[in-house]
Amino acid sequence: ARAAVRGAFLNVKINLGSIKDQTFVDDLKGKMAAIEKEVDGKEQALLGKVNL
Repeated sequence: ARAAVRGAFLNVKINLGSIKDQTFVDDLKGKMAAIEKEVDGKEQALLGKVNL
């Protein structure tokens, strides 16, 4: 799941360079950072249960 999120976000980040609306770009980057942080936390929680 983590790899899928990272791959999708890389695709979005590549395309952000062609968007002229800087407010939209900044907002999306912020939202993506929050989602990445959440995904990282869930990954660590899962690994904590697996790596007893």
